[in-house]
Amino acid sequence: EYGKQVKTLKDVKYIDFTSHDTDGSLVALEENKEIPFEIKRTFYVKGVNTLDYRGCHSHHKTEQVLVCLSGKVTVICHDGMSEEKYVLDKHTKGLYIPNEIWDSQVYHSSDTILLVFSNTNYDKEDYIENFINNQYNKLDISIRNDTFKKSQSLIYPYEGGMITANISDGTDCFSLGSLITSEGKADVAGRRQFEYLMDSLGIPEFKAKKISYSLSDWMDADTQREILGAEDGDYLRRSIPHRTSNSILSSVMELRSIEGMDENIYKLLRPYICIRVPGSKTKFNINTSEAKDAFLLSSILGGSDFYDTALAIIAERPKKGYDNLQELRSSQAFQNFQGDNVAYDQIVFEPNFLWVEVRVDYHNASRVVSYEYDVSTGNVGKIYKGWGYESLRPKLKKKEL
Repeated sequence: EYGKQVKTLKDVKYIDFTSHDTDGSLVALEENKEIPFEIKRTFYVKGVNTLDYRGCHSHHKTEQVLVCLSGKVTVICHDGMSEEKYVLDKHTKGLYIPNEIWDSQVYHSSDTILLVFSNTNYDKEDYIENFINNQYNKLDISIRNDTFKKSQSLIYPYEGGMITANISDGTDCFSLGSLITSEGKADVAGRRQFEYLMDSLGIPEFKAKKISYSLSDWMDADTQREILGAEDGDYLRRSIPHRTSNSILSSVMELRSIEGMDENIYKLLRPYICIRVPGSKTKFNINTSEAKDAFLLSSILGGSDFYDTALAIIAERPKKGYDNLQELRSSQAFQNFQGDNVAYDQIVFEPNFLWVEVRVDYHNASRVVSYEYDVSTGNVGKIYKGWGYESLRPKLKKKEL
């Protein structure tokens, strides 16, 4: 209702249930008693792969109580300001999550069963992310480039505030996930492309190699140190010791921890990089790119020697865009091109990813969330979520180019 304070993590509560253990264990749950609302919907989740995530959304109106009937679930809640983890591993303990609180669940074993009580019937429009999905799916493929070449703003007012979603083609960024394979091994081709990008941005070769090898070591599954890389021993000697994650970065900001990285290089790289999943090659949508993206395109063409070619390809793009690779390679910019390390399969002609920045305002409180959606298969699948202003992709100004 209007005037109600914005929800925070203080509103997330554990609930202890009474178990009658005369013969086995009997736990009775009633609406407006053990469950603090009228129950409209009940469902359970089982068979989720170990350490897989589910959830990753909030609701406009829906309140929920989660109960782990077997196994173990870690529930990660975020109110836009802070994050808290809650462990459910007993059938006599529930977790109440109010509306407007973002949550995801990590399942610790495939035999885990999570029971959920809800105060509303299922309404896919109640999932905030589905507003974005539905808007995209309504568009014909032929107009997606024109629509998302510039950021599109969608505004959803509600009593006491509004949600603003800015959506743009997020394809053109370097995928840090390309430095390792889906099996967690170092990917030499991806690492070389990352060095090409740093070379195009003017980062000295030795520093670029030190960062790329260290980042591979940070993310790959083994503990073997590359010749220019860094593993646990290097980080444990720091004033604040820590270990490598041996997994994909949780956010771009984690790049600051990598051996060889400094704040100037981080700020230089930040507008051009994203995480994505292990083994995800960098994709470049030639039909929505701008002059500022020539650094990224040159890394796909083979390095800084081809920056001018990259700039010409973008500048000479037909008004309708390039239809396919054959037309692109027939363009004037390609006529004298001598590169032999071009990753043509990484050049695409329509959005493969959407970048979404959401701001939720409620009276005097604001929350900022960022998402990346994979739309390359025709379905919309969320692959990243970040919190706070630093998760947003920086906008380059002309004087910075």
